[in-house]
Amino acid sequence: MTNFFLLFAYLLQTKNAGPVPVGDVEALADRIRKLAENPKLREKMGKAAQSQLADKYSMKAMVAKHVELYRQIEPGMVEI
Repeated sequence: MTNFFLLFAYLLQTKNAGPVPVGDVEALADRIRKLAENPKLREKMGKAAQSQLADKYSMKAMVAKHVELYRQIEPGMVEI
């Protein structure tokens, strides 16, 4: 799966478009059609997703997750 498809899948699951039930081809087609026909919605969703992903996967967030993992593996091993 390419980054484009991962981002697209993420966008489809955001509150802006709503989740698409697994196997519901008509719902997926409807969401794609909605995005294809509405450039403002695409831009809004793209900016929202970019912001959410940037926060979730920022260097600070990733370091914090790794420190927590190390603490679970060996308590007291990592001090910041």
